[in-house]
Amino acid sequence: MTVLDLQYAFELETNSIDDTLVSKLKSEDILYWLNSAVNKFIKTRFDGNNSTHKSFEQNEKRARDLIYLLSSKTYEPTDVSYSRKGFDVYTIDYPENFMFMLDEAVELYKKGDSNFNYWESEIFECTLDNYMYRITNKLTDFHLRNNYARPIRVRTKDGCNLFTDGNYNIKDYVISYIRNPEKITLDDPFKEYTDLPDFALQEVVKLAVQMYVASLHDPRYETISTENSTME
Repeated sequence: MTVLDLQYAFELETNSIDDTLVSKLKSEDILYWLNSAVNKFIKTRFDGNNSTHKSFEQNEKRARDLIYLLSSKTYEPTDVSYSRKGFDVYTIDYPENFMFMLDEAVELYKKGDSNFNYWESEIFECTLDNYMYRITNKLTDFHLRNNYARPIRVRTKDGCNLFTDGNYNIKDYVISYIRNPEKITLDDPFKEYTDLPDFALQEVVKLAVQMYVASLHDPRYETISTENSTME
């Protein structure tokens, strides 16, 4: 669907309720509700806060809803950001279009290994209130043992910090994530909007109308909500 298709579909949906609903709307207002609906659609389909209570990839429909927003990035941290007694820290800034994390993996090697014998591993997600426990507890797999270890990942406002015990380095850090959608604008009205499949865009239009009618405190909101709750 093009941007004009989306705008026209919104107008048709609102006209089917009441001609006066859309007559007072400007194109900028319609774009606002469409973009708001895109963001709400992505969030509710990702976390399962929808009528089916299914989140991303829990069934085929949920996987196809957001398939065009899948992205990945590989980081090759060359230097330790800072060190403390017992650990090294690598600071990672996520992409500007980062929205939700899906998967993380690392490739590691022993510090001082001139042969660079890499091994694949996963990270261990920690929070700010518990990551030091895993660092100070010598029994956790944060510590290199038998040629295996898992770095700790702690979120920051711009990305994350990856902690190692100082005995191994991080060669690669790979993330898979859901990116932010492109905004719907009239800069190129005949351009196809490709961030969501057409079947998902039809649901977005209905969601946009529902949000718009709700903002008017229109009594028909409940009727539209009931109809939209049947969308998978």
